[in-house]
Amino acid sequence: MTRFPHDEFAKGFLESLLSPFGEVQTSFKISSEVREVDVYFQPDAATQPTPELGLLGKIARTNFVMEPFRNPPTIFQIRACMGKLFDLHANLIREAREIKEAEEEDLMMQLSPLFLEKLQAAELVGEQRGEQRGEQRGEQRGEIKGITQGRVEEARALVIRLLNRKLGNINPTLLAKIEALSLERLELLGEDLLDFTSIDHLEQWLS
Repeated sequence: MTRFPHDEFAKGFLESLLSPFGEVQTSFKISSEVREVDVYFQPDAATQPTPELGLLGKIARTNFVMEPFRNPPTIFQIRACMGKLFDLHANLIREAREIKEAEEEDLMMQLSPLFLEKLQAAELVGEQRGEQRGEQRGEQRGEIKGITQGRVEEARALVIRLLNRKLGNINPTLLAKIEALSLERLELLGEDLLDFTSIDHLEQWLS
């Protein structure tokens, strides 16, 4: 609650002008500390400000904050406004990061069981291939080789599929490096890729 009648009038007047075109919150509190922005506006995508609003209508096409002053603001008042803007910006970034982390956590929860399930299936396929090759080249030697090769092929295919889903299509250079990885490295990549957020992370991992 402001102590100055002019501020209350300005906030109420701006609220009445802008409310038909979006959400207006007066005395908007910023969570970093007990501070208020006189007007915090978020436009409604379904409506557009009328031309009669002039410059205010152009500003109202996007989110904005406003601090009305009756007289020219002093340097200290300008600094205070900038501080509020920085706090609000930091708060919005923090909220966006929390949303992104929650989405990544959901993705990890979905991918982790899938990876383990596919890896177990790869082991089974490898065992089956090993048994078939063992009949031709010697049961013991063929089984070991078949299991290893089958696990490598299935693990590689799964890792590439997960990378494409998380980072987009992987370029041929990186694919060649992935295809050259051992089974142990493929299994490690299958765990680490859950933390990747860009193709740069994959390039660094493979370097």
